[in-house]
Amino acid sequence: MDRTAALEQVLRDPTRSEKDKDIARAVLGAAHVSTTVPYQELSVDSKSMLLALGKNHLSEITENEFALYAQHFSHSQKHELCRQWREWVCPDDEFLALIGLTRTGYWQIIRERAKSDDVRTHALTEIRSSIRR
Repeated sequence: MDRTAALEQVLRDPTRSEKDKDIARAVLGAAHVSTTVPYQELSVDSKSMLLALGKNHLSEITENEFALYAQHFSHSQKHELCRQWREWVCPDDEFLALIGLTRTGYWQIIRERAKSDDVRTHALTEIRSSIRR
């Protein structure tokens, strides 16, 4: 087993301590583990989440998968992890109604705040899609 695979295995292992997982995340981050999100600057925690969940893109992670994975993080870590994930996954309609937004409004905010072209493009695609519905 190569080094990257061993580190990924540590992240997936529920019996490993958070300290072990933090070390694995740091090493993977330092090695600039690549993902299929070519232009987005992912945090080390987001890269680790993709690896741990066996996903290639943040858009593939469901609400339940995110909730289960993120529960082990501190508030500050969870905040950045959620911010990056929410650039690709819209909350459900019930939550949007609770915060007074439509899907179009949500994606407009994401587009305005986007730090990368791929997120802006994705948000614009979602805006166009929600307008056609």
